[in-house]
Amino acid sequence: MRSFSGSRRLPWVHRRTALCSQKTILWQMLAVLVVAGAVVSVVPADGNNGHPQPRVLSSTEAWSDLDGRSFLFVKENLTWIKAEKNCQSMKANLASVHSEKEYRFIQDLIISTTGKSLLSWIGGSDCHQNNLWIWSDGSVFSFTMWSPRQPDDLHGIQSCIQMNFGETLNWDDTACFHNRTSICARNV
Repeated sequence: MRSFSGSRRLPWVHRRTALCSQKTILWQMLAVLVVAGAVVSVVPADGNNGHPQPRVLSSTEAWSDLDGRSFLFVKENLTWIKAEKNCQSMKANLASVHSEKEYRFIQDLIISTTGKSLLSWIGGSDCHQNNLWIWSDGSVFSFTMWSPRQPDDLHGIQSCIQMNFGETLNWDDTACFHNRTSICARNV
């Protein structure tokens, strides 16, 4: 596989499964897209006074603030990577969760919007290395809210975190290709 410059190959970061290798390539492509997006945002766009028009696949709901961060529940069912890209289009990421207070706030946001505790994506993934969980926003992964017997990496393909799982309505690792609602977060 050639890189975008056509001269070098993308490295295999992890060969745990073929799916995780594909996810690694997706992460690398996402990093390239983020850098390209930053370059595009500096270049004036015709008719937009130097500002590109964002692609937003979000609810029309307002962002909700807690302790210096804003959260948005996105009703559209998307894969984890599409949900992350959608959040990035709004200068956010899938939500990282750093306390039980934040987690309960996010749960309340989902319930107040839908009337249910829907399975929803948050920004955790262990695609690069099994059981080494990271947040898509780059923040420290120090708080967890796993459901009993989770994470379990069932069939070796569960690398993304969904919330509101099981009777405890906590976290579960699941395959990233499932379509879920999601929570975006950004600093205020």
